[in-house]
Amino acid sequence: MASSPTADPWAQRDAEAAAAAGGANVQAVGGSAMSNEKASSGNQVPQDEQDEEPETDALDASKGDDEEEEEEEADRSTEPITHQINTLSFSSAPAGANPWAESLPADPLAPTSLSSTADLNTNNSSSRSADPLLLSNTDREHSYNSATSDQAAAGTTAISADPTPSSTTYAREWTEYDGANFGVGLEKLGHSCARYWSFKPRYTNLNAGAFGACPNPVVQAYKDIQDEIESAPDYFVGTTLPKRLKACRERIAPYLNVSSEDIVFVTNTTSAFHSIIRDLPSSPVHFDESDAILVVSTTYGAIDLNVSYAIDQDRALADSGAGGKKLRKVSVPLKWPIKDEDLLAQVEEVIKQDRSEAALKERGGKGAIRLAVFDAISSMPGVRLPWEKLVNLAKRYNIMTFIDGAHAIGQIELDLGRADPDFFVSNCHKWMYAHRGCAIFYVSKRHQHLVHSVPISWSYVPTTDAAGKAVVLAEDQSPANTWRAQWEFAGTFDWSSLCTIEAALDFRTKLGGERRIMAYTHWVAMRGGQAAAKILGTEMLEILDDATLAAVTLDADEAGSAPSEDTKQAASASHKQLPQRQRPHTASLVNIRLPLAPTVFAPNHSLEKKGKVKTFFYQTLWDDYRTAIPLYEHADRMWARMAGSVFLEVGDFEFGARCLLDICRRLNEDPSLVDSGAGPELYTSKK
Repeated sequence: MASSPTADPWAQRDAEAAAAAGGANVQAVGGSAMSNEKASSGNQVPQDEQDEEPETDALDASKGDDEEEEEEEADRSTEPITHQINTLSFSSAPAGANPWAESLPADPLAPTSLSSTADLNTNNSSSRSADPLLLSNTDREHSYNSATSDQAAAGTTAISADPTPSSTTYAREWTEYDGANFGVGLEKLGHSCARYWSFKPRYTNLNAGAFGACPNPVVQAYKDIQDEIESAPDYFVGTTLPKRLKACRERIAPYLNVSSEDIVFVTNTTSAFHSIIRDLPSSPVHFDESDAILVVSTTYGAIDLNVSYAIDQDRALADSGAGGKKLRKVSVPLKWPIKDEDLLAQVEEVIKQDRSEAALKERGGKGAIRLAVFDAISSMPGVRLPWEKLVNLAKRYNIMTFIDGAHAIGQIELDLGRADPDFFVSNCHKWMYAHRGCAIFYVSKRHQHLVHSVPISWSYVPTTDAAGKAVVLAEDQSPANTWRAQWEFAGTFDWSSLCTIEAALDFRTKLGGERRIMAYTHWVAMRGGQAAAKILGTEMLEILDDATLAAVTLDADEAGSAPSEDTKQAASASHKQLPQRQRPHTASLVNIRLPLAPTVFAPNHSLEKKGKVKTFFYQTLWDDYRTAIPLYEHADRMWARMAGSVFLEVGDFEFGARCLLDICRRLNEDPSLVDSGAGPELYTSKK
């Protein structure tokens, strides 16, 4: 499946499919239920062209009306397919008006509900069979595109796009909960909400948590800000930008329960952590000889590498005789599923071991863990950690905490004021719908004077500049004042993404607000994960506790006797609580084990072989199924991660599971397929 790095395999296959169909009209539909409902048909013939009187000869005059209509249809099928995208303008409403008060205009891309997918695109059923990726009117099946005749002859099983009994039951489940808890008249979540995103036709976005999915209204706001900058760059940077950033900070601060004075905007989580790991170890107050930084085994790779970078830099100083503190990295091995109390006990045991007499003796009586790095929600596996309890644990041992909340804001509720970490950062472009890259960086007042911007720029005050320090103290009575100024202007770059916070929060309000969005994404991920695990014949990476509701594990389409009255009453009661976190470690990311044979994946396989397996999955999912599902290894198993989103429904997770199952079956039958692909391992290790 090797292709040019810049080539679009979808466009090429669409063209080949159209040619194979003899010019038949190929609609941009297919993929999962989500992509089916997002797709649009070809352009309509312009009215002026329709009204023209065609010249006819004797032969043309003899043709019947039916034949003329067939010719016109064939002509239209050769026209390029375009898509009209509706966007919401935040600047069109008069001052003080509610931008969401008026109903939206009719959207030609507006999808129907999952239960009505049988009515989609019924006018061109004869042409759809030319492309196995397109949705069939008769059997509505998915099939991966046969790149060669040999693959076609292999008889690969088609992938059904039908809504299953479980997905339709779950849809009713959400509707009941939604109406009871959030009222009526709100924007419908699920496929009908997908019209606010400009996804590629037939693309099923099951990985929005990785790089974010910016809705059209926010994209438009981003472009408007860019235009505003270009209209008067000097005025924007000198006058507008500080006011805009302040307004955004004040708008988002309540979502963290912190003061707007203690947060700044940065481009991403890694940049914020780099400033900490660059500056703190050099502080004589906080780090001394043989001190350590604690991480866990599921720490995000880029963050872990920044810790390694700090240790390498320290070692280079020591080797050159210029100093160095012999910094160390201490890692806590975590194996999911694990209960919170067991996780906390493991972390505390590692801290105690590092402080033991034997360990201190080995280090000459020096060194202690000074900084601990924890995830709010880890990347792979995508699970929620008890980060608030971990902060409290670290405080008992006088350890500073950095909380990597890259996946947190917009996915779970946050209360930094109560938890009181030393450092916290979260990407607003992942789950909060800001334009990428945009992250919010919190530093407690007690440490702001120790951490500086990346890169160092005009607002940095050298420690030798006593006069400069006096000016700062006179203005704000705190040496921390320059910390915020440093980040607000750390050199010239595009500030537009940072300024989309207000548009993103406006859009979330239009969808019903934080609680409704979080409830839906958690619900669709949980139910979708259950359905996916059932299709794959495996399980979700989760742990149940005594608080788990029976309805969570109740299979809606399980064969058996009719439910008893007690069961009905319990299920009815659970609807009022359903999307709450019955599974304590699942927010809106779900992790499902893949059924791979030992010949395909085994813990003792080389990194190269494991990388080839991931690459094969990535390329096949992208080229053949128009989707992306990250894979990772954990606890000697290979897992897939899918993200719940407001534009998804349970059927999309079922589609993703069937794609994964088909690839697993192909690899289990012929493990050598992983050697047939080309290209590097792509982003399978990224967030």
